[in-house]
Amino acid sequence: MAQEEEFLQERSQLQQYLSGENLNIPALNQPAQNPLPKREPIKHTL
Repeated sequence: MAQEEEFLQERSQLQQYLSGENLNIPALNQPAQNPLPKREPIKHTL
């Protein structure tokens, strides 16, 4: 039973980590609004 309890503890810690509770990085906790800058269309001058 001890192994099972350890597993459940680790799993809950992983779930907290994946949900961002242990991360103090605001950018990761907020949805990115414009993650990539829009590129100018490439003009071919041949």
